[in-house]
Amino acid sequence: MAAGGSNNARLLELGFLPHEQVRVLRRSWFRQGAIVVQVGPAVFGLRPSEASQILLEAA
Repeated sequence: MAAGGSNNARLLELGFLPHEQVRVLRRSWFRQGAIVVQVGPAVFGLRPSEASQILLEAA
């Protein structure tokens, strides 16, 4: 996860921890739309500003 940003603390509370497996389920066809991701059993819709705080690595 990227350092800094006001959304970082919120993402940590939601379960977006370093090295946690995140699965991108869907992306809005609008360029600035939400991204739907899964962390464990939980599914979240993230705003682009929140999603930009997450670094993904291909498995």
